[in-house]
Amino acid sequence: MLLLLLMASLAGASELSDRADVLQTEMDQAYKDGEYEAGVRLGEQIVALRTQDVGKDASTVGDAWNKLAFFLQALGRVEPAIEASENAIAIKEALLGPDHPDVATGHTNLAVALYQAGKYAEAKEHFARVLGIQMRTNGPDHEATASAMANMSTMHEVLGEYDEMMPLLTRAHEIRLRVFGPDHPAVADSLSSLAALLNNHFGESERALEYMERSLEIQEAVHGLDHPNLIGALRNIAAVNQDLNRFAASRIYYERELALREKYLGVDHPDVAGTHAAMARLFGDLGDFDEARRHAHAGLRILEASRGPDHPETAKALREVGEILDWEGDYRGALAMYQRALIIREATFAPAHSSVILSLSDVGRMKLNLRDLVAARDIFDHILRTVEEAYGPDHYETGMALNYLAGLFLAQGDNARAKPLLVRALALNEAVVGPDSADLRAELLTLGDLATTDGDFAAAEAYIGRAMRVTEVAHGPDHPYMATVLSTMALLQENQGHLDEARALYERAAAILEKAFGPD
Repeated sequence: MLLLLLMASLAGASELSDRADVLQTEMDQAYKDGEYEAGVRLGEQIVALRTQDVGKDASTVGDAWNKLAFFLQALGRVEPAIEASENAIAIKEALLGPDHPDVATGHTNLAVALYQAGKYAEAKEHFARVLGIQMRTNGPDHEATASAMANMSTMHEVLGEYDEMMPLLTRAHEIRLRVFGPDHPAVADSLSSLAALLNNHFGESERALEYMERSLEIQEAVHGLDHPNLIGALRNIAAVNQDLNRFAASRIYYERELALREKYLGVDHPDVAGTHAAMARLFGDLGDFDEARRHAHAGLRILEASRGPDHPETAKALREVGEILDWEGDYRGALAMYQRALIIREATFAPAHSSVILSLSDVGRMKLNLRDLVAARDIFDHILRTVEEAYGPDHYETGMALNYLAGLFLAQGDNARAKPLLVRALALNEAVVGPDSADLRAELLTLGDLATTDGDFAAAEAYIGRAMRVTEVAHGPDHPYMATVLSTMALLQENQGHLDEARALYERAAAILEKAFGPD
């Protein structure tokens, strides 16, 4: 009898295992097809079957939790994803020790979920643990190490640590090229990461676009034209085309991205909100504020429902709506949005965090536009004190704070108090970005305007001429930024009575704007 019971028990266990294996095959197919809802349903069943089969602390149960965590992340279900990842880590560490690759998988999943929850410092800690595990286990030339490097670079970017990114991304790309060859999706991923860094932080947009188009070409060859893995490449190409004022191309790629996200993730997924925000900025650039407002509000509604009203991503969406109202001249409406974003960011980040400072400056600008000069002065003074205490008197953020305060004095017509602040800000920013950076354009133009007003035409020509040079080098001769610089130089020539020169500059500026935005 005992033998019969044992045989029946073994048969039942075998049946449970076989059922779980079949479901795992279906789950793998769901991943290939981008069917994440199905992946979650299957994953929950697999966890239950494996637990019933071998107990809750078995290695196969840890594997099941890890796989379920991935699908939960993809659907933005943060708390269940955190719980699943922590379960996997606890099981795998107990069985295999802290340096096993399966433990690294759990930490990766947990880091992604914490990132989605806005807990960036905690996410960085877990990504750092993953990189350490992969270096010790697989060595510096393994694909798993390359992936860990790429993930770590993402956290450096979120936290503003840009200097740490390039070595990690370059090394990851070199590893993947050697391991997989030039046509593998992993190489496409590393090309996208390098392109984003080149575009966002080094100003090399054309080179970045080449990398991005190559990345999309690889992904389309592997997955076809209608797969969720194309989404990142589509977004990147759309954004760079937008930066280069190729708005028609940009819109095509954003619309493809939105269609794929809605198809595979659902219309209320947080990632869909990100696409709406990007399209809001595109239509804002085109001056189509109705469409911009529609997309911005769509993104905000999604994030308030999915992330909650107090999440950092919701704050970003509030700021997107505020920017559109700001562009339209609805300063009171913009102020309300900016203030809500500020409250969230102050509750989430340190006082000197760049996002808090940005939101404070938004509120200060609206107070200034509404002629509440006392409140604006209090805010800009607070920003300057905060960044000087956090970073010191010679930091880039201090230069930005000086610019905010100078803007207040300019609005009051107090050029004498604004000028030394602008000169100091220019010197600080030159030390950070170099004397030939296009990031200096706004300060150079403002100082040129002041010199023109003061009748110091030689100084004005020096400032504006320099702004023209750095803008043309960075963006080319036909960028709308150049139109602004040319108009400023035209005004200087007009004030000096050089009317022919002024007319030629105005006409060139008008031609640039017409080419970029159309005649109307």
